[in-house]
Amino acid sequence: MNEAGLEVAHQYFSQDFSALEYRKQLVHSKNMSMLCHCSSKLTQSTILYFSVNNLFLSPEGTYYIMLFSNITPPSDDENAGLDLYGRTFAYAPVKEVIERAFTEHYTFYITEMDGYLVVILCLLHGMIQALSDFDHYLIAECNNILLSCKQKYDLDIAVYFSGRIQGIPPISIAYYRLINASAYHAYIGFLPTTQVINLTPRLDAELSFSPYLSGQALADTILNGAYCSTSVGEILFNMTQNRMLAVDQLISEFKQLFNSFCDTLVSHGLSMNIGHLGEELFYLSHNSVSFSELSHWLQKIADHAAERYTCERDTERTKRLENIRAYALEHLKEVDLTVSSIAEMFQLNQTFLSTIFKKQYGISLSAFIQSNRLQLAHKLLNSTDLTMREICARTGFGSVETFYRAFKEKFGTSPGKMRHITIFP
Repeated sequence: MNEAGLEVAHQYFSQDFSALEYRKQLVHSKNMSMLCHCSSKLTQSTILYFSVNNLFLSPEGTYYIMLFSNITPPSDDENAGLDLYGRTFAYAPVKEVIERAFTEHYTFYITEMDGYLVVILCLLHGMIQALSDFDHYLIAECNNILLSCKQKYDLDIAVYFSGRIQGIPPISIAYYRLINASAYHAYIGFLPTTQVINLTPRLDAELSFSPYLSGQALADTILNGAYCSTSVGEILFNMTQNRMLAVDQLISEFKQLFNSFCDTLVSHGLSMNIGHLGEELFYLSHNSVSFSELSHWLQKIADHAAERYTCERDTERTKRLENIRAYALEHLKEVDLTVSSIAEMFQLNQTFLSTIFKKQYGISLSAFIQSNRLQLAHKLLNSTDLTMREICARTGFGSVETFYRAFKEKFGTSPGKMRHITIFP
């Protein structure tokens, strides 16, 4: 910066200008060195606003903004293009192609800002009216630019396209929308199906997403035994796809999802070191360079939680089934002892109870009750002189007929004959 520009900058800094007053001063001075010097106090969008206002001086104009991203020189070195030399090498041919495509037809402004190559077209109203589908025409022109860059310089480039903007003030908003979209796509590793990404209409209106409900849904897959290796990926896919967020907003939603996930598991009795996990998430959210790092971290947490819950659930289930088995043996003489009454007693779904009991013991609960009632009846026949009606009452059979039928089906003979055989072998 020259001394004169620096002096003017210090004068401006010493005064409490409003944004409007800064605009007047900067447009009046047209001192780009000072404009750069003031960047610590003014946002990039404000600088862009001033620069465009300086250039076009047409607040009623029609504009389009194109942000060219992923520009790197062809090289096997994965770090190529990240340094100033590499970017300069790559930007030069792209600017050449853009200028050749636009110079003859449009007034345009091209500059490097925030690590991107930005093009702003200013169009005459007559040109807009002459082409009813001008947006698609410009997108096709962008495709031609990308094709030329690929064929001539082997550069793979993506373009974020703002669509039509009326007047200068919305330029800053549109510019930051393009910046956010490009940064967001880079962070989540998004691979567009086309190299020209049109952000008109708004993509973030396509899909609503609730971090709180999604965190609960992920926890529920663990609690219901439906968790699998793809559960986390499916939730996060819904979180990131067809939506357009700032990276900070995405991280904020991720934290809400994780907190909801943990709270749901803890409320169902699974112990989790919330403090330690919160510290890990804080570090990752401030240091991760891609969303995949957060995704892998959540996958690891969910896998571990699912494994622990399954182990604890199996231990608890075994203990509970032993209690159910003991309860059934203790109440065999009760006529109203059924699978339904046991399920109600232990607050379980009847079908679920039957399934897990058979899985644990190899026999259904109803068959287990019937078999043990008959074994008890057989014992009473052999060791007492109780009548058949008394034995029937002491083994929980509702009627003598039911008892006789079940006994003969199991032992191949009637209770009376069984007793006779036992007494007179």
